[in-house]
Amino acid sequence: MTASTGLSEPGNHPSAQILESAAALARAELKLLWFHAQKLGARIALALGLTWIAMMLTQVALLVLALSPVIATSYGGAVLAASAVPTVLLAAIAWSLAIKRWLGLAERSNAEKTPAETSLEFPSGELGRR
Repeated sequence: MTASTGLSEPGNHPSAQILESAAALARAELKLLWFHAQKLGARIALALGLTWIAMMLTQVALLVLALSPVIATSYGGAVLAASAVPTVLLAAIAWSLAIKRWLGLAERSNAEKTPAETSLEFPSGELGRR
């Protein structure tokens, strides 16, 4: 190869350019993967936090319900209703939010599959026909 073509320089060789492009693509893919992992981690942390709050509110509701005979005899039925109803409702709301987050997380993970992942899956029954 001659010096006039410029192909003798290592940076101008076509295979070097291909390798540089492949390395740049791999770096971009890793950055994208890292971003998706952070996003998924935040979603999982939110779902776990809501589940933890729901469990704590359920414990409070169960404690109030366990002490309901004592509350009813000492303070009356109105105080029992005023203490039991809000705690049970708050626990139910917290559980519905937590379950909604977990189900949304599962739906998003199925919806965010890349074309490469979906091309690897067999449609129903196709595997048996081969």
